[in-house]
Amino acid sequence: MSGVVLRDSTGREGQTMVRIAVTGHAERALPAERGTLRVEVSAVGDDRREVLERVTRTHTDLRAEAQAHVDSGAATWWGSHGVSSGQLIDWEQRDGQQVKVRRFQARADVRVRFSDFTALAEWSVAVAEREDVEVAGITWDLTDSRRDSVIDDVRVDATRDALAKAFVFARAAGLGSPRLVALYEEGLRPGGDRPPVQPMMRSMAMDSGGRGGGVELRPDDIELTVSVSADFEADGA
Repeated sequence: MSGVVLRDSTGREGQTMVRIAVTGHAERALPAERGTLRVEVSAVGDDRREVLERVTRTHTDLRAEAQAHVDSGAATWWGSHGVSSGQLIDWEQRDGQQVKVRRFQARADVRVRFSDFTALAEWSVAVAEREDVEVAGITWDLTDSRRDSVIDDVRVDATRDALAKAFVFARAAGLGSPRLVALYEEGLRPGGDRPPVQPMMRSMAMDSGGRGGGVELRPDDIELTVSVSADFEADGA
């Protein structure tokens, strides 16, 4: 939403100046270029050693497969937080009574950033069928170079939008050509309470495939959004 504030001030030699405050907005939608799949491994049991071994074994397999995807060129990076373990208290019904039971839990995760979305879909289906494994989600993104180059263009468009509005308001009010006094990215105007807007990433869609029983990943576009506010001055009538 844009707004305008007109305030009279006296410039040099008694000339009346009018300040115009506007906002500028621009956005660009681009197809996702990377998909980071997050896979979680977790197990709970009465035997701490057995639980740890189960999770460690599965985690080791997933890490090896993640590295294989990077080696093949289907993925550009993988990472993991390793295996963690702890205790939890559960309750069981025994002889009509609730009994407190101590159990052990182990968990780990693996994250793989894919550039090949077909490989991403196939691996997500394969790992989801394994015991103790869950696909926690997919984060879609652009490459760093693509994001950096496009966001600069969006910033230019947002600034031009603010400038165009200032000229419209000045013309409607019978003022002279507006001159830029200050330009702020959203959230940076003194006294403002909104944080700077970061590029938004919309969620992915995951649909069941046809008769083959596969999964089709249809990521929404990545929306890069920039908003600015600007102050202009124009000569009064």
